[in-house]
Amino acid sequence: MAGDSIYEAPDASVPSLRDDLLKYLDSDRPDAVQPPEQRIMVDMTTELRRSLFDLMKQAPDPQQYFSHDVTEVSWGDYYALKVLWATDPDALLTWVEAGAEERFRANRRRQLGLKCAARLIAFEVGRSCSPRQLEALLKSANGLLRWIGCTAFERIAHDDPKALAPSGFTSLLASDDRLNLLGWMTARAVRRNVPIRQALIQELQASMPARLDDATLKKSVDSMRNVVGKVYDTPPWMLREVLLHLVHNQRLEVDVVARLWFDELFNAWTKRDKQSIIFRADTEGYFTDEVASLCAAASVNVRKAILTKVSKEIEAHTRVVQRPFSAQINWSSYDQAFEMLLWISGYLGAWLEQSSRSGEIEHVLQLAEAALARRSEGEWARSSSKGLLRYRESHVPTAV
Repeated sequence: MAGDSIYEAPDASVPSLRDDLLKYLDSDRPDAVQPPEQRIMVDMTTELRRSLFDLMKQAPDPQQYFSHDVTEVSWGDYYALKVLWATDPDALLTWVEAGAEERFRANRRRQLGLKCAARLIAFEVGRSCSPRQLEALLKSANGLLRWIGCTAFERIAHDDPKALAPSGFTSLLASDDRLNLLGWMTARAVRRNVPIRQALIQELQASMPARLDDATLKKSVDSMRNVVGKVYDTPPWMLREVLLHLVHNQRLEVDVVARLWFDELFNAWTKRDKQSIIFRADTEGYFTDEVASLCAAASVNVRKAILTKVSKEIEAHTRVVQRPFSAQINWSSYDQAFEMLLWISGYLGAWLEQSSRSGEIEHVLQLAEAALARRSEGEWARSSSKGLLRYRESHVPTAV
């Protein structure tokens, strides 16, 4: 040991040292040095119960989540944790995993020790991570520890793409877990435009089932959603860079993608924030065009089912704009109904442009256009719908 550096022990384990350190860290040891009084109590028991999926989608990187702080515990506890991580990571992770038990929630020393352990591990793997340490993290049953392991593996893979091979560290994971990890890494790599982006996409495609049905496609797509749960970013990339390759190789049917992509668009229409409608040409507009292209290529049965849902959505918004004194009673609801009709009309126009079977689409489009015609030019001038107006005008033929 030199200065603050602790080298990994060459032996598989150091039983006597490990046992002594675990005894030293015993939360109920009567002669233990207690944490500094000024340290604020933390609830690591709750943190240790968070799911891996939740942490992957919502939390910042571990080094940010557990900010640098060496004073939450006594120096003796700090170095006991540090030595355990270097010499027997499995033992340390078992100690951390036990912290999720309810009996430790009110134990101040254990809570601060758990925070210190999580921070220390996150900090150390940000610098380097031995194969033994990474294996312990990836095989842990605890979501928080596996999340730290996933970010450690991500850093290793960025430095050496060979780590992505199925025979590498990801072989420690079940197939679903490996798919989730690769999907999460791919989404982050695309947003950050890292050099191994294409290698990740290829490995992700190879890890997917030979044939994807609705359930397996959704599972694959869920692994790539962004931090707010959407399948599209600015600009959307998932269909173009990942899924179309599977369609072209007959591993994925157009109908399966069309159903899922339309469901995502329909959710954007129906499960949105009621206070406002977010529509950007290079994001929502681009994604809507993707959905229209897929619908144009889908089977008759899929197209009919989608048009039925779209018709009902148009009817719902038409009832709002036709209601007497609707604008006076609730201008926001009235205005948003027209905005949604613009979006739906633009989507149908984009679909119509690419479809050889136009009759049914034109009929539904005419329903939307008839409702939009109820609005006066003065009201359109007062509306904040400029982006949606441009989108609809770019796709809807003037003769409709």
